[in-house]
Amino acid sequence: MFSKGMSEMHLVKQLALFLAIASTVCVTLPAQAQYSIVGEQPAVGGLHVKEAHLLAQLNRDYQLGLVDPFELANMTRDLDAIRVREEAFRMRKQGMTPRAMEKIAKDLASFQADLNNRTNEKAMTIAQQ
Repeated sequence: MFSKGMSEMHLVKQLALFLAIASTVCVTLPAQAQYSIVGEQPAVGGLHVKEAHLLAQLNRDYQLGLVDPFELANMTRDLDAIRVREEAFRMRKQGMTPRAMEKIAKDLASFQADLNNRTNEKAMTIAQQ
């Protein structure tokens, strides 16, 4: 009788340990979810395609030495700010309106012009050397 009680107690302890580990795993699984778009995921929608193109151009220009690390950090921050603004528009009650899309498209065009100006100036400086 004494050994039967001990084996039941041992079984209860193992079950409790299993349940504790399983509940910990279940609680932490949502924290592993992916939020941002990574390179292998296709960009969908005109604005997202433009954002992905600008990010690729920015990284390419950095690799070519046309953008220094400080400019890369600042311009990445600026592009991220445009993305955050776009998400804010999408999260509003009325969603992404045509006017909001125009504003984001204008911001992206301004970013594109700024990037082109910076890289053209750097390319001309390199060519003169």
